[in-house]
Amino acid sequence: MKHKEPHLIIDLDDDYTIFSVVIFDENKNHTILKNKSISSKGIHKGAITNVKLISENLKKIINELENEIDYFFSKVVLIINPKNVDCLNISGYKKLNGSQVLREDVSYILNDVKNIVQLTEDKHTAIHLFNSSFSLDSDNLENLPVGLFGDFYNQNMSFVLVQKNLIKNFKLALTETGLYIDRIILKPFAECVNLISKHLFKNNFLFLELGNDASNINIIKNKSLIFSQSFNFGLGLALQDVSKLCSLKIEEVNVLLADCNLEEKTLDGNENYIDKKYFTISPYRKVKLKLVLDVIISKNMKYLVMNINKKFNFKFIDDLDDHFLIGINGAAELISKGWEKEAIPIIQQKKSFISGFFSRLFK
Repeated sequence: MKHKEPHLIIDLDDDYTIFSVVIFDENKNHTILKNKSISSKGIHKGAITNVKLISENLKKIINELENEIDYFFSKVVLIINPKNVDCLNISGYKKLNGSQVLREDVSYILNDVKNIVQLTEDKHTAIHLFNSSFSLDSDNLENLPVGLFGDFYNQNMSFVLVQKNLIKNFKLALTETGLYIDRIILKPFAECVNLISKHLFKNNFLFLELGNDASNINIIKNKSLIFSQSFNFGLGLALQDVSKLCSLKIEEVNVLLADCNLEEKTLDGNENYIDKKYFTISPYRKVKLKLVLDVIISKNMKYLVMNINKKFNFKFIDDLDDHFLIGINGAAELISKGWEKEAIPIIQQKKSFISGFFSRLFK
């Protein structure tokens, strides 16, 4: 990696797309030179639905960035956030009978398991592969036990899989812009890398993403992503239920929740009601605040997390100054310094600089 050479990272999500130009110093630390963000079009649930629309939007911003920094990009690191992700956890082993663990043993187990996954998961492709844990004679180890003697070596691996067609569509959209994809990174993993790098979390934690319409749970164990699952419900369910029960519009519910500490209002035992001032659109109706609180507690996971935060170590990334760039910063860490638990960074097939230049020039 050349120092001071600009690198393009694109965070492509349902609601917005972030374009970041980063450079690296001699210590592999990164600096963001430029940032641009636009509303996303042509993508739904993390999958491309309109190649032409999305490639036109990407090309427009990429050209703007190239003109601003006087540099031509031929490749991109792409951050994706598909809703259908599978984490396949598999163990491989070798009987040593008192011999040493060799690098060849580790490679053999890795390649053997990888071949099995490719055969059984023929409609999926791995974008990340982790050596999540190692053990020698039932002793769990932090690092690969290469060179150590033992009788039985066990290696646990986690494959992060997405549909092949999804990756093909991303490649097609970027090809239309004249760029080849240097690497694809799953957004929750990139975000977790940044959180670990900031020392906000250590090796093991649960990473919860709560949106209005969808939620996502990710489990990090030994700095490896071992579980990721999306759900078709989010914080919006609570808003919808409060809206129905209280005969309030969603806009009014948002103002009420932002302006009123429901827990304090309902703990004093008084029969408090929603103030008339919150019925700015809807006709006034006498509704107990306790009812609103009960609905929110039954549906709103973030509210529950905030109330048990004194017992458990929960942190909210929304509280960080650069929370919109957590994925970008995590991706920059990955491409410059790598990740100790990632077995094989999945690099995409390279497109020539000349080919990329002319495809951009004549489109």
